[in-house]
Amino acid sequence: TTENIISTNGTSSNSGIVIPTGSSTHLIAHNIITTNGTSSSNSGIALRGNHSEIINNTIISDGTSSNQALVFVVASFNNATNNTLRGLGSGDSNHGLYVTFGSRNNYLWGNNVTKSTGGNAYGIRLENSDNTNNTFRSNIIANSGNRDFYIVNYGGNETKFIDQNLTDYNLGSGVNLFSVKNTHYGRIDYLEVVSGSETNLSNDVRFGNNSVTVDSVNAPGLNVSANVTLYDIHDRGFTSPIILIDGVTECTTTSSPSCSNFTDLNVENVKFNVSSWSVNFSIGSSPNNAPNSPSPSINSTDGSNKTLQDLNCFDTITDNDSGDELNVTVRWYREDVLNLTIDANSSYANATAFNTILVAANTTKGEDWHCSLRLHDGSDYSSWVNSSNVTILNSPPTVTLLRPFENETTTDRDPTFNWTGSDDDSDTLTYDLNVSLFATSLCSEADRYDTGLNETNFSISPYLKCLIDNGDFYNWSVRANDGE
Repeated sequence: TTENIISTNGTSSNSGIVIPTGSSTHLIAHNIITTNGTSSSNSGIALRGNHSEIINNTIISDGTSSNQALVFVVASFNNATNNTLRGLGSGDSNHGLYVTFGSRNNYLWGNNVTKSTGGNAYGIRLENSDNTNNTFRSNIIANSGNRDFYIVNYGGNETKFIDQNLTDYNLGSGVNLFSVKNTHYGRIDYLEVVSGSETNLSNDVRFGNNSVTVDSVNAPGLNVSANVTLYDIHDRGFTSPIILIDGVTECTTTSSPSCSNFTDLNVENVKFNVSSWSVNFSIGSSPNNAPNSPSPSINSTDGSNKTLQDLNCFDTITDNDSGDELNVTVRWYREDVLNLTIDANSSYANATAFNTILVAANTTKGEDWHCSLRLHDGSDYSSWVNSSNVTILNSPPTVTLLRPFENETTTDRDPTFNWTGSDDDSDTLTYDLNVSLFATSLCSEADRYDTGLNETNFSISPYLKCLIDNGDFYNWSVRANDGE
């Protein structure tokens, strides 16, 4: 039935078009239908069949009470799209769209509904049990004398709202498996019975880009467990993405409210469960964990802690956020006074064996040194942690013998002995010279032992008595002393 102008007059129970029970696959489009009853129960279209299309009709039903522009009675799998529905009347209970008595799986999209200002008049009314899985999408409801949407006597299980603005609604005694969907941002699929009578569903259930909120203070009947889907999340660069409560706190299986995700949190459409509401849920980065406090150690390069040895400050640097890169600030303290600060901003990988060197030119024997490390992951700092102390130890002086040479033969009985001495600490040195006879003949003399020498040469006196001709020789040695 298309492109007709249909008008009825009478008292009550007038219908412009009736689709009888058991019939199906009707097309009712581009009709203008007016029922002008002087009494009650007039309807523009009374649909009792299935699988029909009702498109772009203008339907006006007028009378006193219980008039409906479009009524579904035991009607299933029908689509009503882009119709203008006016349920007028001077009395009570006039509705733009009335769904009743086991009407299921109907899709009502983009209809412009005007309801009467009379008592108990509703834009859309679902009544009596077993009206299940009906979807209401982007319908516009005007003339808010009474409620936009009303469910009576458990008449709306599995009701679905898609992009549906309602300024005033009543879910009656309870709706099971109720869902609300925003085609841009996401959907809520309730797992328990919801109920309530409030003034603005669009404010009570709010979707945003990567967020969903249910105002359970204003609408306590919506504060039950639900599955949430957020659309178009993808990989937004979140670090270890998590479900956030009010954009701050991580929602987990042990938090309150609790959450558990069904998908990864960086896929296109993220799905998770929430135990209750009163908060906003979104996907975001895991709160950054500061790097773990370091535990630096200190030693010298060869372990001797001598003057010419560099000092090493080292540790394995870690962060519980395994992907973080770490920078290190090093402080060197001499006698507990800050001496040098080094920023090692090399973006070290987690668990790097870090080592920094204080060159030996900075240290002097007798000084106590320690180092301190602090880590930074780009957001947060660890604590400063000190190493133990290391004391720079005295380095013994060294001597190099010059003349006479090893195994040298000479006729000079009072030779001059020459040597050099050095000290890593630049200490002033004195020397002890020892000359000892190793005789195979009967020649003998006491060891020569000269101490406290300030020069690096010494002429022996009195002359040496024993000769190489008789198989005798002398051993000479020098010892340096730095005062320690």
